[in-house]
Order: sequence, then C-alpha cells, then structure tokens
Amino acid sequence: MRNKIVVTLPLLWISFASYAFAQANQPPPSRTATAYIDGSIILPTNQAMERYEILLLSKGGEQTIAYTYTDLSGRYHFTNIIPSTYDVVVRIDGFDESRVTVNLSPNRGTIANIMLTPKATTTITDSGPWDSTVVNIAELNRKFPSRAVDDFQKASDSRKKGDNARAAELLEGVVKLSPDFYPAHNLLGIVYQSMNRFRDAEKQYNILRDINTKDVVPLVNLATLYLQEAEVNGDEGPLVTGVMYDDALHVLQDAARLDSQNANVLYLLGVTFYRSKSLRIAEASFKQALNLDMNLGAARLALGNLYIQEQKWKDALDQFDKYLAENPKAADKPQVEAIRAKLIQQL
Repeated sequence: MRNKIVVTLPLLWISFASYAFAQANQPPPSRTATAYIDGSIILPTNQAMERYEILLLSKGGEQTIAYTYTDLSGRYHFTNIIPSTYDVVVRIDGFDESRVTVNLSPNRGTIANIMLTPKATTTITDSGPWDSTVVNIAELNRKFPSRAVDDFQKASDSRKKGDNARAAELLEGVVKLSPDFYPAHNLLGIVYQSMNRFRDAEKQYNILRDINTKDVVPLVNLATLYLQEAEVNGDEGPLVTGVMYDDALHVLQDAARLDSQNANVLYLLGVTFYRSKSLRIAEASFKQALNLDMNLGAARLALGNLYIQEQKWKDALDQFDKYLAENPKAADKPQVEAIRAKLIQQL
C-alpha cells in the first residue's frame, strides 16, 4: 500500500497557430492528401523549450499516420494529410498525454487549441494527527519510553532537514522499542514513501490501519502512496498503473465510508478519477470537496485543470480566478497568473 502526499497539478498547454515545419517526416503527397494541421506548443513557465514529438494517430487507435517535431519556439506543422478523422497526440515526459480529435476535409486546414496538464505531482507532507508538528510530546512521554520519544523528535528534525536516511534509521529503532508508537509508524511510512520505498511505506500504513480501524488517516496515506507510485511508474503503461489507481480507489472508498464529509478524501477521489481519465466523476468529486471546504486550493486548481483538458476555457478561468481570490499570497501565484493570461487569449 502507499504514502502521504498532496497532489498538485501544474500546467502546460498547446495552442495551434499557422506555421510550416518539419515536412521530412510527412507521408508522400497524393491527389487527395491536401489537408493540413498547424500548431505550436506554449509553456506557461520559464521552462526552456525543446524539440517535442507530435504524433498523428488513427482515430481512437495507436496506428501512427505521421509524426513531426516542434522547432525551438514550439511550432509544428502537418501537411499532405489524407482527409479523415485523426487523433493529434502529444506525449511529453512529466505531463499527461493529450489527445485531440480532428476532422480533416479536402483542401482545408485545421487549427485546434489544446492545453496539456503535467502529470499530477505528488509531494510528501507531514500533515495529519500523527505528525510530529501536532503530536502532544507531553502525552507521548506519559505513554512511551523517554528514549523512544527523544529519538522520534530527532527523526522529525532529520526529516525536516531532508535527511531521510537518518530519520528512517531513528524511527526504525523507535518502532522496534515501542511497537505501538502510532506517530512513529506514520512518520516512518512518510519517510519511506519520500524515498520511493513503497512496500516499506505500505507496511507501516497498514500497521497504523490495524491499530486504529476508525481513522481515515492511514487510508488517505495509502491512497496517496498508490497515486505517487502510479506516477513514478507511468512509463509502464495503463496495465501497471491501473492496478495502482484501483488500489487508491478502494482505500478511498473505505475512507469515505468512515467519513463521508472529509473534503481531502473527496479531493483525492477526484485525483484518482482524473488520472484514470474518468473526467465526469472527477469533476463531481472536486466539486463535492469544494462544497465541504471552499478553501481547498488544490481541489480548485485540479478542477481548473480538468476544464482545460475539456477546452472549457471560461470555466477554467473562473476556477483560477477564485483560487487567486481565495489565496492572494499563494506561493504559486505567478504561475497561476501566467496560466490565467493564456486562458484569456483563448476566449
């Protein structure tokens, strides 16, 4: 099972504009191959532009009809395409695949606008009732040996300093000395997860789950671990990651049965459905999360990203505007404002 994360959804997009480029990889001209597609990739950050591969696939399939590369400004061009229905596909490391259907007519071109979302980035956090930042040390001293409590505090400090190896070493000693030390099991799982030691983290979360069957925290930890593991193994394909999404879904459903009004659980359900391409259910989950906690910024951004995927520019802009209004001092404010500016261009 898996560990505790906050999922954030940064953004990248594709906007199509006229430009001729890279015709060497196009199919040979014919009397009927007169359709074309123009496009360009635009990054909403200061990330350096590279040459990215753009695929033209058969509709709903994986047969490659043509491919080309962007130039260093992000522009690309398909020409001499036999009129039909195709999928334009962009696959960039670190970003969700974007697949847009185009219908090409003879002697005509197509201009489409698409925004891509990067793969959900999983960031380990130490939040939760067993986190060292909220644990009552005086209470721990009454329940556990002083050495265990001291080493737990040292491990927490090492974790904050980024020394996960030392934190893991200390926490392993704590749980060996005091097997029922709940906060130590939780923090050890978080540390293992941050080191991509997924099975070890899963074991710690399951121990916590067995100790406290009425708490949603171990279930949320497991779900976020599965989501992170799916992200790490994204190149393995849907047959591998699909199992991880199913695992995340099952434990989140258990968490929802324990606490149906938990906004974080509903948000993570939305993330799971979003990553599984079930956008309608994901949208409903994000909205439910926001109804329970309108200040849950991650759900607001996730909903905006979902609307970008669906090219619902006004709906996406509304979500980003609300996010900025609700989080005027957010660390990612410049990035969100840059995305907002790009959205306005699509209206």
